[in-house]
Amino acid sequence: MAYQLDPKYVALREEAFHWNSEAPQGALRGVIMETGYEHGVVTLAAMSDSSISVYFSHGSGMIGAGSHDRPAAAARNLAIGVARNMELFKKTSDTKVPKPGETKFFVLVDKDVLGASAKEEDLGQNKHKLSPVFHAAHAVLGEVRRLHEQAQMRQQKPRGGA
Repeated sequence: MAYQLDPKYVALREEAFHWNSEAPQGALRGVIMETGYEHGVVTLAAMSDSSISVYFSHGSGMIGAGSHDRPAAAARNLAIGVARNMELFKKTSDTKVPKPGETKFFVLVDKDVLGASAKEEDLGQNKHKLSPVFHAAHAVLGEVRRLHEQAQMRQQKPRGGA
């Protein structure tokens, strides 16, 4: 199934894959997790400068979560999980979006992109070696979602009055 990818999504995704940092040689520059669903793709990008973004293939997204304590802590735990499982990631040039039901991980180290993939269901049910990384990434997504919901609630509160 071919997805309809919004040009804004494509541009943000490309920026994540080509993100440049001042990270020391051999250090993790970023982690990207993407999951394919029937109607689109969700991309989580957690970078070594503490930036955290979530992009949706239909063109929307959330950026700036890394400046908040809870998402930043969750992203650090994700980086630790990736570091503990580096042997599961292999150098790749295939950064195509995942198919429905598939989750892809991309780890940026120096100028390299390392990748791994599995069925989302297997990852979620702890049936894959990358399940701990998957759950750590979902903890980041949960914190970003919580932040987004709090911001929406603040916007809905009536101004002034008691």
